Amino acid sequence: METIKDWQGLVAGLLGFLAAIAAILFTMCSERRALERSKSALKRAVASEIWGHAGEALEAHQELAKIFISGKSIRSHEIKNNIRFPPLVIYPNIGSEIGSLGEDAHLVIHFFQAHQVMSNMVDLMLSNLDERGNGISHPEDLVEHLLKLTETSVLALKNIGTGKADKRALPNFEKAVQQARTNWDSNKPSH
Repeated sequence: METIKDWQGLVAGLLGFLAAIAAILFTMCSERRALERSKSALKRAVASEIWGHAGEALEAHQELAKIFISGKSIRSHEIKNNIRFPPLVIYPNIGSEIGSLGEDAHLVIHFFQAHQVMSNMVDLMLSNLDERGNGISHPEDLVEHLLKLTETSVLALKNIGTGKADKRALPNFEKAVQQARTNWDSNKPSH
């Protein structure tokens, strides 16, 4: 009986130590799951914003390419009517979290930088018009950049796209972008 009492403290201490380690491991696993859920939610949000802007860019490219390929001048109202992107909401607010996207972060940044370049191009073109809306110089650059924006979106969405809807929709969107590239490259007038 005396021996059991001698070891009782040691066994209790060992069991307490093992319980503390188990609690720490459980907490670490819970934290990891929470971080993964947060990363997944961030990817879904960013992918949603890219989808919205990519679709708008493809539609704008197709409409402006039709006008340009037909030999007509692209006027300010066509630009204003076709390039109407909603303001960015997600991307400007994820600065501190962009690194959590890992290797996909550069594709997200690349897409939104291309988006900003295109927005600046539109602003510059519209600010250099005469009173009748004439004077758009190099509209083919805008049409090309809209297409490049959609191509960049395909790369980003392939890597960060989440959910079954993205996986089903992306191949069709990618085909539409490839078709737009083929049409544009084979039909645009050379200047």
